[in-house]
Amino acid sequence: MLTVKRLDLADARILIEGAAEKAREIGVPMCIAITDESGNLIAFERMDGGKITSVTIAQDKSFTARQRKRLLTTITRSTYLESWHSASTPKWVAVSVLLVVACR
Repeated sequence: MLTVKRLDLADARILIEGAAEKAREIGVPMCIAITDESGNLIAFERMDGGKITSVTIAQDKSFTARQRKRLLTTITRSTYLESWHSASTPKWVAVSVLLVVACR
């Protein structure tokens, strides 16, 4: 049997508090989004002073980061694609842009 440990709301709140603490430390109010392993939103917080335009951006970034992790996990299992990555890192930039545009 496969057991998958997932973030729950309590975990997401801990992550949000840590990110908010760092944002206060550097003096930049932020929008913070936490997603599950599928890229679906678990929790979100817009700090006082956080830009209204950052609400969607934070959620999309979190989604894309999760999807990119999934893609990288799949790709690195292939020896061919591992050598492709090491031969030309800039191609990964294109993959990231594709994910940002195509996924969200």
